[in-house]
Formats: sequence, C-alpha cells, structure tokens
Amino acid sequence: MEIYNTLFPNDGTTDGILGNQNAKAVSPNANNNPRTLDDVLKAFDGYCILKKNILMESFKFHNIVQKEKQPFVEFETELRKQIEFCEYKLDGQSYNDRMLKERIVIGVHDKKLQLKLLEGKDESLQKVIETCKMYEAANAHKALLNTTSQTSVKSVAEQEPKKTVNAVTRRCYNCGGDFAARHLETCKARDINCRSCGRKGHFQRWCKSKGKQAGNKGTKPDSSYNYVKQ
Repeated sequence: MEIYNTLFPNDGTTDGILGNQNAKAVSPNANNNPRTLDDVLKAFDGYCILKKNILMESFKFHNIVQKEKQPFVEFETELRKQIEFCEYKLDGQSYNDRMLKERIVIGVHDKKLQLKLLEGKDESLQKVIETCKMYEAANAHKALLNTTSQTSVKSVAEQEPKKTVNAVTRRCYNCGGDFAARHLETCKARDINCRSCGRKGHFQRWCKSKGKQAGNKGTKPDSSYNYVKQ
C-alpha cells in the first residue's frame, strides 16, 4: 500500500484511492478515467522491474561461443535465450534469424566446420543449423567406428597364440655339457685323458683327432651335439 500510494497519490477519498469512478459517465474522454487492474500492474512493473540495458544484452549475446565438447544443441539454445533480450528490430521487423546465423558461424568451436559454413553461399538459418548437427553426428559416428576398430584389433591380437622362440644352447666341444659362463673352470673333461688320441682335456666321444688307434676307434662328434635347440 505504501508503494501504491506513492504511485497513485490520493487524498484518502474513494475517488482518490480507486480513481474517479464517475469521470467516464460524465465525460468519456476524461483523462482521469477509473483506475483498472492493468493500470495498477503496469505501474508496479515500472516500479519493480529494472530498466533493461539493450547494449549490455547485445554484448552478452556476441560473447557467447561454443565451449569445447559442448553439444551444438546446447550452444544454439543458449543463443536463442539471450537474443530474446536484445530486441534486434528494424522498422518493426525482427532480424533475429540473421544475428543467430552470424553468431553460430563465428562461435562454433570446430574450425573445420566453421570453414565449411563460411564457404557456403547465403544459406538460411535452418540450413546452417542442419549442417552443424549433421557434422557433429558424423564426427560422433567416426569416433565410434575408430573405437570399435581398435577394440577388434586388440581382441584379435590377444587371441593369437604367442610364438615360442627356439633358443639355442651351446654345447662344450670337450665334454658335451652346456657351455655356460665359466664352463672351462668346471668342465668334467678338464683332467681326463682321451682314450682315442691320449691327449688331455676331452672325452673320447668328442675327440677330433684323425690319428686314432686301430683297436680303439673313436667316433667323430656329431655337430648336433654342439648346438642343440631347446
């Protein structure tokens, strides 16, 4: 009531509080017609609602850009909400569609899509929106196909049997044992005299001398004993 009284000063009478109730009956063109509910609501709106700064609203609109990984639908919705406060009109005609189209082309995050939109001719707003949605869907399908392909390759690789490597073990030419590190110090034939040639340091089986005794013939070592695959 305090606000109402400031909006409609009165002298405490019924006509002062509610407006001149008899003015319309006396003169239809009278300025002090009976106060209506719409008159009161408009007065309160003018008192309570802050004045809109059109320039600031337009500034906010032109600073909206699509964020990384933001769906295009969210970007479009954000633009449409903000443009309602900008009042883009010329001679009573709205040019919101043109402003939306320009803001979409400038604000899209993907530079390849932006170049594609710039290369197009004077497309309508609806055509630009369809192009953006189709491009986004194609990229999503491409990412899905790449993921599926990589998973398939990995699955095949896991199913393939692991190839075994045939290691080669070197054999000693004197005793036939594994020729490991420091083998010469532990060779079993180190102090043995060969029964074929009489020389010391190897078994008869591994003797390579051609001058063997007739009654004590030795066999030439088979090369398969020197290097045996395991």
